[in-house]
Amino acid sequence: MPDDDQASKIRDALLEQLQLQPKVGSQLGFALHQKWPELNMRSQYGGLRRFVHEFCAGSIEWRGKSGLDDIFGIPGQEPEAATRQSHTPLDPTYFRAWHAFTRPDYHDVAAINITGDLIVVDSKSAVPDGYKRVDGLTDENYREMARDFAKNQDASVASKLEAIIAKPKFWRDWLSALDGLALAPSWRRLRLQRLEQIVKTKLLAAGVQAGEANLIWLRLRAARKPETSESKAIRELPMAPYQISHLRDIAHLTIDRLSDTELREIRFPLGAMADAVTKFTSH
Repeated sequence: MPDDDQASKIRDALLEQLQLQPKVGSQLGFALHQKWPELNMRSQYGGLRRFVHEFCAGSIEWRGKSGLDDIFGIPGQEPEAATRQSHTPLDPTYFRAWHAFTRPDYHDVAAINITGDLIVVDSKSAVPDGYKRVDGLTDENYREMARDFAKNQDASVASKLEAIIAKPKFWRDWLSALDGLALAPSWRRLRLQRLEQIVKTKLLAAGVQAGEANLIWLRLRAARKPETSESKAIRELPMAPYQISHLRDIAHLTIDRLSDTELREIRFPLGAMADAVTKFTSH
């Protein structure tokens, strides 16, 4: 159908979605994909936000960000609903789920039902009725990623990396080597791409629809760490009891994933560090 006619129909579909409350872009994109599976907003219109700016002036507005997601609404609409609808970077369930999917040694496991409701339970516990366990990545998954990454490097670099990969416990040496070779950024890009492929495949195998699996992945990515621009606001938020109880666990999880360079940048209270050193050397 002609572009103008298509744009008009897309605008009407968005208005229908936004009648009751503002929504995040991932929800709107999913609704559009269900209505027109062949529609690609990014390639055809430069993305949803640009489409709204060019074709929906006065009827739909961009409200800002919720985590990594854009918020859209009708002018004059109350904004709070969109925040409630989106899983923000502070969502503890999705934070724990990110680690359950990505850490082979994590003590929790994710479970999901056919509607896409994601929960996290102790890995030794049975999942509730109606939910399917979704196991996270294994050490071998990461070893395979590392092998593929090494294959694309120069011969001398590849040889060094492959020697590290062959170690039974290679992760810390691997991260340290990547830092020393200035390869950490390109490794992180590959790792994130592979994580997306593997996690989505696991969700689909558990019976989740493709569109919902995409939304879950976006929420997981948003929950893995707060955005830098939001860090001050996050520090000032009053923390609920369940967040306080998980702080120590969260700190350990974060430190375990840092490279040697990043570890050297962490700041600790001197007294706490002295106590830790004393305890460590007394063992």
